[in-house]
Amino acid sequence: MHDASSTPPEQSIGTNDPAGELNDGIDYVPVRVQADANAARVVKVENPETLKQSKHSANSSTQKADEDSTGEEQLPDQRVAIAGKDVLQQAIVKLLGLARREVLIVLPSMHELFDDARIGQGLLDFIKPSPRREVLMLLNSLADQQATTHQLIKLAQRISSRIQLKQASSLLEPPVMESDYLVVIDRSHILRIDDIDKYSGWFDVNFASRAQKYAGSLLQQWPKAREITEFRQFSL
Repeated sequence: MHDASSTPPEQSIGTNDPAGELNDGIDYVPVRVQADANAARVVKVENPETLKQSKHSANSSTQKADEDSTGEEQLPDQRVAIAGKDVLQQAIVKLLGLARREVLIVLPSMHELFDDARIGQGLLDFIKPSPRREVLMLLNSLADQQATTHQLIKLAQRISSRIQLKQASSLLEPPVMESDYLVVIDRSHILRIDDIDKYSGWFDVNFASRAQKYAGSLLQQWPKAREITEFRQFSL
């Protein structure tokens, strides 16, 4: 597995939000480059209870960013190495609870990890407060998919205008790897599962420099991605 602690700081693409609309949908775009000021703190988590502290830190930082626009120092970035199916699922649910603008998901396949009622409910809870909130899910695969009863597919069928699912026309470019499962929240927080067979990955809180690059790769591919007609054949 890639050692996140050895990854050098990256350039960050910021966002321009002159109207202060924190509930914007996916249409806001990066407009400026800034340096990544803080190095990420690395923590290893194999117990679901430990994620409570990560959520508290992320919530505190998100609240500070929402309430304080004076440029005061925010909480440092936090990178958490996590392992275990239930831990990953809880991390996804917690990330969805932080979302205020957009949820971007990259899936090499419709893996059973995401076929979870808690994740489905988290997506529904995210889109309810504002009609501008949307979820984009992209299958980073060129293989044809079969219609299934997967939780994410059912949501995309049920609320296709708000939760969209497409298939990439070509593999996403780096930093997204072919085997990466990604959840990117508001271009700030990331869950990256780099070994789905071992259920291990990284939970990055307030790591905008990396999150914006992941988001950029997906959004660049999105207009060229195709609708998955095989999934539409399944009726609820």
